[in-house]
Amino acid sequence: MAGKEREAVEITVKTVGPARPARLRVPSPIKVADLRRLVAAEFRLPAERLKLVLRGKTLRDKEKNDADEDVVINLERGDSLIVAVVPKPPARHLRDGDDDDDEELVISKLVEEENFLVSSSEIEIACLKAWIGIILWFLLAPVAQKWDIGPIYILVTGFLIILLNLGKRQHGDLSAYSIFNEDFQELPGTLNADRLDRDIRAGVFNGLKDTKKGFEIGKHWENHILRVCDEFFFYEVIENYNEPFLDALSEYDDGRDLSNYDFSNDGFSSPYDDANKRKLAYRHRSIAEKYSQGLHKVLDQQMIKLWNDLYSLTDRYTAGWLSSAHALLEQTLAKTKPSASDHSSEMTPRSIITKDQSINVLVTSGSLVPSLAKCLLYRLDDVISANNVYSSWEVGKLHCFSWIKERFGSPNVRFCVIGDGTEECAAAETMRWPFIKIDIRPASPYRFPGLTMEMVQSYIDVIYGPPDSKDEKMKGSSVLVKLFSAGGVPSE
Repeated sequence: MAGKEREAVEITVKTVGPARPARLRVPSPIKVADLRRLVAAEFRLPAERLKLVLRGKTLRDKEKNDADEDVVINLERGDSLIVAVVPKPPARHLRDGDDDDDEELVISKLVEEENFLVSSSEIEIACLKAWIGIILWFLLAPVAQKWDIGPIYILVTGFLIILLNLGKRQHGDLSAYSIFNEDFQELPGTLNADRLDRDIRAGVFNGLKDTKKGFEIGKHWENHILRVCDEFFFYEVIENYNEPFLDALSEYDDGRDLSNYDFSNDGFSSPYDDANKRKLAYRHRSIAEKYSQGLHKVLDQQMIKLWNDLYSLTDRYTAGWLSSAHALLEQTLAKTKPSASDHSSEMTPRSIITKDQSINVLVTSGSLVPSLAKCLLYRLDDVISANNVYSSWEVGKLHCFSWIKERFGSPNVRFCVIGDGTEECAAAETMRWPFIKIDIRPASPYRFPGLTMEMVQSYIDVIYGPPDSKDEKMKGSSVLVKLFSAGGVPSE
């Protein structure tokens, strides 16, 4: 850097997720380590776990061949810097295994905590005397029945249990949790109504969810999403080139056979000219093909088990958000199965419209590739095709809605928007489409689980009018536009 004048340039900083890009003035040239600290301080992120990507390449603080030499980069005005927070690995005294083993242990631990509220450290196994008493009780029960004193035997047993549990007991003893103990202790996980009432009145009630567990679940999802993006969807190379949908560059795709195409050595990079747009179109077509095949074709058995456990754990934690959303999307497709052209990368406007066809479209505020990875991991790939996923990150949802109307619009098509944000509500109002706002409050009927196709149909009928007869209901085609936030894990 000696002898080279430093100047301040304005760059665009994008974070993985639904957050809007932000602008930041930084000196150039600059050390990667200094840039990392600057970004961490500006956006309040942990510097030690930041992953920085510039022009499709991951930035490192030190040279690979020289651990003592700092990496210096030259930033240009208008550069886009991708910032992601790498999930924090679980704390372990020994880390001699691989990352998959560590993550499997952590998720297994979360599953065990979900299934068992009481751990062995809280309540000790009954002592030998207790087991002897239980065995004697069962041995004497037939004798009491023979002498016709069974009810008396049971009553005496009950009073004896009460007497044995009187007085003080040590923490961990079974009798310490008896209501007859003067130092009564609650079982772990017991809901105390009095304490709940006090917390609500004091304004410190945070709900019944374990927020720490929710945070850990979200971090594991983030790890899986980034892994799918990087390993299967070319994300490290194309994350600076976000497009609103996979077919956005179809005019540059010459239909070349990609079975033996070498993506790693095709020279895809800046500038974003026609040649590189064609290479990006190839990648989009490859992503669509992998999406249609599903993750079971590319993940090993260990990763599939890990994914299944995390999905089940998340669905229980969110009271069925994932499974209920999938069930609703399945209901919308119940009238007819999607045609083969629905999954084709060569769709043209109105080419998939057939009689009595229902189509699900996802418009997300996140970037395109991570949103596709989320659809796969959240098991929505069988109800939302890759070419029906739109990213409004840079263009806005109204623009996406206009594209969707142009693509599917015809006199017989009905649109319905389902979402939880103000942007999609305003866009739906502009398009004069019915809008159903998902409410995260537990008592609301418009939430998952709870929302039904009957509710959706009633909103559609308000805007478009009821069908003339039951047989003509949903006549023609209907496009059901689904809008979800691009967060890692849904929460209540």
